[in-house]
Amino acid sequence: MEDALTLHNALVARGSRPALTWYCPQGRMELSGTVAANHLAKISAFLGDEAWTEPGDTALVLLPCHWKSVLWALGAMLAGLDVRLGGRDGDAASIAVAITNKPAEAPAARETVAVDMNPLAFGWSGAPLPDGVLDGSAGQIAQPDTLADTERHRASNFAAWAARATLPEGDRILVRETTLERALTAAAIQLSRGSLVVVDRKGAERAEAEKAIFAKLADTPAART
Repeated sequence: MEDALTLHNALVARGSRPALTWYCPQGRMELSGTVAANHLAKISAFLGDEAWTEPGDTALVLLPCHWKSVLWALGAMLAGLDVRLGGRDGDAASIAVAITNKPAEAPAARETVAVDMNPLAFGWSGAPLPDGVLDGSAGQIAQPDTLADTERHRASNFAAWAARATLPEGDRILVRETTLERALTAAAIQLSRGSLVVVDRKGAERAEAEKAIFAKLADTPAART
């Protein structure tokens, strides 16, 4: 059975080849296997060492549909956490860590992690963080690129997420106009076997424009040589 560690190792093996390509209104982001694997290893280490989570703890992911959100959710699973998206169900004692881009609005949890959604953020750039809130963007970067703990993932609910996906076979799969839930389920399956292209609901227009540009270039003599 595939698990979060299998996915991480597949990304490492993919190396410099594209793993996750994401279209949104701000542009197009493409992550290689190596870069995506590094993100997951860093997030996993941060959640275990800095957010003081234990395998089997609950992580509530309160983030928009974004490539960073997918990586934080998968990284949490690699850390052995039970990942849930959105909502405010459950009491504070049951939520070990809330991962959010709106820390002032986060529900009560043992730990709250703020994630800056700017693709180039090296730390939280918003209003000063409330007392006790961890800067996940800065904290993630400080972690090693390689995965140190290869056992924690066993306690996660990765299998439940992967079981939700219904994807065709293929080395490169496109998921269009999606939600974070659909993108995460697709990533849980596809990133273990190839690459995933995601067009979020607000990024469809940009993706179509880029497609038209590439099609036009392909018809030019220079592109055919």
